[in-house]
Amino acid sequence: SAISNNGRWVVGGNDRMGFILDLNKDEMVEFEAAELYDVADDGTAVGSNHSQNPDGNAAILINGEMVDIDLSELAVGYGMSCATGITPDGEYVVGWYWEYDENCYYAQQYGMVIPFCYDVMNDRVSVPEVGDRIYNNADATAIKAVAPDRTLLGYEQSQGIHSIIWADEYTPFEYVHFQYDSDYNPTYSLGDTQNLLSQTGRYIYGKATDYSAGQVPVAAAFDRETNELMTFTGGSVTAMADNGIAFLNDVPYYIGTTSYVIDTTTGSEEWTKLEDWLFDVHDVDVASFEPTTNTDPSDNLTLEGIIVVGVSENGRIIVGMTNTDMGWMTFVVDLDGAPVE
Repeated sequence: SAISNNGRWVVGGNDRMGFILDLNKDEMVEFEAAELYDVADDGTAVGSNHSQNPDGNAAILINGEMVDIDLSELAVGYGMSCATGITPDGEYVVGWYWEYDENCYYAQQYGMVIPFCYDVMNDRVSVPEVGDRIYNNADATAIKAVAPDRTLLGYEQSQGIHSIIWADEYTPFEYVHFQYDSDYNPTYSLGDTQNLLSQTGRYIYGKATDYSAGQVPVAAAFDRETNELMTFTGGSVTAMADNGIAFLNDVPYYIGTTSYVIDTTTGSEEWTKLEDWLFDVHDVDVASFEPTTNTDPSDNLTLEGIIVVGVSENGRIIVGMTNTDMGWMTFVVDLDGAPVE
């Protein structure tokens, strides 16, 4: 799911089974009944705890245990919640919860899914300020990521899905690159439930939607420094480094799962297969790399494709998933590391 800003920790989860990987020690710990979605530089991870609630409770991994975040002072009645992001210092957590009482105050503001913030040091939960909504009623609103300066990225679901951003929890949210016609029908919107922030928060990446073309998804990245929206051929931008390197999935013909790379700082729209980019630019050969433990030597880790899901802040450690004869596996490429023998 994610890599810490400092590039040491990797977290993930699938079907209520989570893990955290310490790259410095080459050690992985797995967790039953938990999924992890983000991790701080000290290894504090956040996600959902399914041990008591099958639907999941927003939780923090502390000293090897998933500890639920108490949202009872915010929610009238909720049955599921999830922590989706944490700042690199481990002091601030964001996420969402599902409110079952549609008449409660926060549900009237945000819909049945409500964003929350958790100040770890002060043990304080809060709901960020609502913005000037284009539509009166939202079906759901969630926070997906948080930048080191506590900028919040989320989405609003109302006549489509639209990315929103809070400068902080006390400042009303604003829409990010949302266009609509005179009747307030959306025409183009940066918006997807999986859109995320690059490590410093400069880029918002994932998908946009072209409503004028029949609600067509478009791979996209938004540069918050230049207020520029960049769009690409492909399914989505699955990861982005703060140096402007974007990793795309399903390029160019939507028929595979191989990541492609584009350097957005050059002004060129040329994309390169991940394996070729690693070899040509960084002299790293992953195309011929074969697993060496309890596997057939003919197995190739990139046999069926590769998807990048995260990059460290310095852009030197890349993490993702790859489909092999053994099933989906997590991979890490350290551009400064020693070659695997």
